[in-house]
Amino acid sequence: MNNIFTPFCCRAIALYSFIFFACLGNANGQGLPITEIITNYNTYFKSSVSAINSVKPDNSHDLLAFKFNYVRYSTGVNDALLTTKGDGFTAEDFRGLPLQSMTGTVDTSTKLALGAMYDGVANGPSNPAPVNNLSLYLSDGAKGLNLGTGIANLPVGILNFGVSGFNFLGIGDGVPDILVTQIADSITTANDYEFIDAAGITVGNIVSVTFNGISPVANWMTDFYEASTNPATLSAGYTQIDHSLRLWAADLSAFGVTSTNASTIVGFRIHVNGPSDIAFIGFNNATFHALPIKLNYFTAKLAGIDAKLLWQTETEINSKYFVVESKMDGQQFKAIDTLAAAGNSSIAKNYAYINISPGAGTHYYRLKEIDIDGKVTYSTQVQVTIAPYFIQLAVYPNPTTGRISATHPAAQEGDKLELFSIIGAKLFSLNAIPGATQTNIKLPAVPAGLYVLRYLKLNGERQSVQLLIQ
Repeated sequence: MNNIFTPFCCRAIALYSFIFFACLGNANGQGLPITEIITNYNTYFKSSVSAINSVKPDNSHDLLAFKFNYVRYSTGVNDALLTTKGDGFTAEDFRGLPLQSMTGTVDTSTKLALGAMYDGVANGPSNPAPVNNLSLYLSDGAKGLNLGTGIANLPVGILNFGVSGFNFLGIGDGVPDILVTQIADSITTANDYEFIDAAGITVGNIVSVTFNGISPVANWMTDFYEASTNPATLSAGYTQIDHSLRLWAADLSAFGVTSTNASTIVGFRIHVNGPSDIAFIGFNNATFHALPIKLNYFTAKLAGIDAKLLWQTETEINSKYFVVESKMDGQQFKAIDTLAAAGNSSIAKNYAYINISPGAGTHYYRLKEIDIDGKVTYSTQVQVTIAPYFIQLAVYPNPTTGRISATHPAAQEGDKLELFSIIGAKLFSLNAIPGATQTNIKLPAVPAGLYVLRYLKLNGERQSVQLLIQ
């Protein structure tokens, strides 16, 4: 009985406290400041508003836990270490939102804010310079929660993040769902935060946060590199600079998100209205998810009698693999192959797949995108139509152990027989003897499996058959 009742009471107390503080109000109108952080700097680092640690982290370090409304929540980066240190916590799963896009012009005021020893040089520029990639520094580290890197003086404009898969039970429970960082100046300009639908319209309400009303939770030592140059150059006079860390968090209910409107949300947006310095934007993965993959495009085109699929991702977070699915009219989609995904990437990644000789007719394709947690999203459908053709190519024996006899149209000078893997990699090529209608072939040593034998005429006409090698 107690095992069921106690967690419910704790959650109810947390919710009551959240409502109580919201009613009192605070410097930000909604949400609450973070009053303690624990990171893995030099293995273990703890600092709080009431007891600022004299140590100032000067390199990458990931957020392990934080206190919100008197409750310490873990991020899931290293709960075992927290337990070893005797730090009681409520276990959660926090991650950094990957940046999808941003507006505004990066100029000489925009800096890469990096721990003073991040570049490996105590006082001076490194060679080579740190990579200049704003998206990277907003989602690097374990689970994207690195407090030792970020962007200072983000340009006035909009930051967009893709989100999906809302858990209605996490709305209004008093447990934080959004975690915002401010890693440099104590700005007096309020930034605006909101969830949006597919049309870019605010879902619920906008929340404004002004960080000069939030007390620092720790201090750190930074170097500033110029974000407006590539490669990035060390900013003159901006090494070993002492800056403060401030964090703020809120339950989804602070944004007016409800079980009714949550299903319409596709993005989280920040309106940067003045100097803003961000290490990451954290989110509670138990309440909603970041889109693991943002596709720039997905296309299909005819390549002879094959279908060639091309796609490009703009960003990937915790992506595991793609399942290529296909169908024809009146059929259900079926998986035809899988391709490994990049995992985590803030730069464009290109992918290609060839469906060899799928047959005459209209073929529809889509991508099933699976992340490391098993969550699934689907791409839009694309299609390609292959004209009817008469297959004359035949192979015996099939299956084979290594030698085959291929019957084909009367060969002309330049005609070829080619062997491909099932994903389109060419493994073997043999010129057909002019005038011959049969070619005996000793196949190369390849692993057992399914392959494609293609007869390619000099004029570009081709015929293919699947071949099982044992």
